[in-house]
Order: sequence, then C-alpha cells, then structure tokens
Amino acid sequence: MSGIQYTVKTTSRFRKDFKLARRRGLDAGLFKQVVSILSEGGTLPDRYHDHALTGNMTGFRECHITPDLLLVYL
Repeated sequence: MSGIQYTVKTTSRFRKDFKLARRRGLDAGLFKQVVSILSEGGTLPDRYHDHALTGNMTGFRECHITPDLLLVYL
C-alpha cells in the first residue's frame, strides 16, 4: 500500500501501552521507522507483513513491527 499519507495521532491507551513496551525492551527505533514510512506515504517492506483486516475491523490495516508487536492503523 502506498501513496496515502497518514497523520499520526496517539491515544492515552497507546501512550500507556507504548511506555510498557519500552520498559519490556521494545526497540523504539523499529516502531518509529514504521510510523515514519507510513506518515510519508511510503510502502512498508514485506518483512512487516502489512495487510488489510476483515470482519468488524474492515477498513483498518495491520503490520507486524515484531512477531508479537502489531500496529493497527486506518
């Protein structure tokens, strides 16, 4: 997916979860790299397994920053 530029908006829930993930050893650089690519309208490399969601999450997309850290975005 490319060409669409995203505006980054965080929620209080995200900030809390992100803080916890950093305490558990998350490399914040990986997260920032993905957000930077998306905010500039770029295409994520295949290693992030970017895909559209279905069901009650139709319209959202998801990518895997690490195997156990997922980013859901519009």
